[in-house]
Amino acid sequence: MKRINFPLKSVYARIALLFFITFLGRASTFPNTPSEVEEVPTELLSLCLSNAAIWDQLSFGEDSLDAYYILDHGVDVDIQNNLKLHNKSVMLIGKRDLGALNDAPYFLFHTLQVNEDSALVRVYLTYKEAGEEKTVHAELSLEKRTGIWKVIKSQI
Repeated sequence: MKRINFPLKSVYARIALLFFITFLGRASTFPNTPSEVEEVPTELLSLCLSNAAIWDQLSFGEDSLDAYYILDHGVDVDIQNNLKLHNKSVMLIGKRDLGALNDAPYFLFHTLQVNEDSALVRVYLTYKEAGEEKTVHAELSLEKRTGIWKVIKSQI
């Protein structure tokens, strides 16, 4: 009978390989950014959706919206059920729902890194103008001071 040689002859090498494989399997379950919080703070979400850096680029105003639609794609955005901001509903939508929006604008959070007292947010607003889809974006740096979120820097 022919013996098959296993390249890792040492018991220690086999144990090291086992730990390595185990770590690779578990690494995919680690959060990849600090943004994976249980729920996005409502105050922070309000500051992002109504930020002037976004709305000043548009030919229409925030008051023309029926609701704030947020595309739930890429970054996990977890919000309260039945959330309302500025008397408008905030609704998470999937890619399948885009066609049913009837050209209503929607937001996409590209980056949402929320820490205890600071946050970095990159948000995109996609809308249609004269039948053409357009997107504006802003990068917002926020700080939480004495329990209140404030935008400290915004850039387009």
